[in-house]
Amino acid sequence: MKAVELSATEKKEIRKALEQVFESYRLYQLLIGSKGYIDQQPYMRSFCEGIDQAVSRLPAREKHLIMERYLNNESDYITDIEMYTHRMNPSISSRTYGVYRDRAMLKLAIYLNINTGIKHSAFLQDEGAF
Repeated sequence: MKAVELSATEKKEIRKALEQVFESYRLYQLLIGSKGYIDQQPYMRSFCEGIDQAVSRLPAREKHLIMERYLNNESDYITDIEMYTHRMNPSISSRTYGVYRDRAMLKLAIYLNINTGIKHSAFLQDEGAF
């Protein structure tokens, strides 16, 4: 299996695409059960279950990072700095945090088949990327 090497721009594009997905996830979680969105309930539930399933496949530290930083209802108020200094246990450096975040984001983009404009198939060898 070959190591995945992405440029800073590619990592940013993946993160941007997934942040939009995570924003939809948080909104759907809020709206599930709301009377005004009865017709969309099955789609919203399915969407959220797909995200939950993908995140559950991540290693523990990456899973914790994604759930705390992007999927909880306080995500809009949590910064990366707060994550790596206070919410990661034990605290980690900003560089290590970036490695964990980028690795988790790439895995999720591939697993969820998120169109980021980056050819994921280039990362996959006979055994798969992960």
